[in-house]
Amino acid sequence: MKNSVMIKGNKYGIVVVLDENKSFEELKEELRSKFLESSKFFNNSSSMAISFEGKKLSVEEEREILDMISENTELNIVCVMDDTDEEKHRKCVEDAMNSMTDTTGGQFYKGTLRSGQVLESDSSIVILGD
Repeated sequence: MKNSVMIKGNKYGIVVVLDENKSFEELKEELRSKFLESSKFFNNSSSMAISFEGKKLSVEEEREILDMISENTELNIVCVMDDTDEEKHRKCVEDAMNSMTDTTGGQFYKGTLRSGQVLESDSSIVILGD
């Protein structure tokens, strides 16, 4: 089961490489384990993009993985990409963050805020998540 999931990172995102010969449930459990082990590494991480390589995932499977990441880390995944290029990750994250500000100056935050976390803004904030 080792090495059926690899997590690669760059400044703007992470690439999750999945073994295409493993079942989705096996991969999901190994991903959960890897993200729990590295939760301190991802602590206080800013908004990031994510892309998947290897096993083809359905939209529902991607959503399950994103929910699991949100429950087990402080990562704020703002976009899912097909491309693993760091520059494209940067553009996607910047575009997502820019689109979170509406014309009235309010902001949207998509993610989980845990007890003790602080989210500050000079304008209104709408939190989409737990």
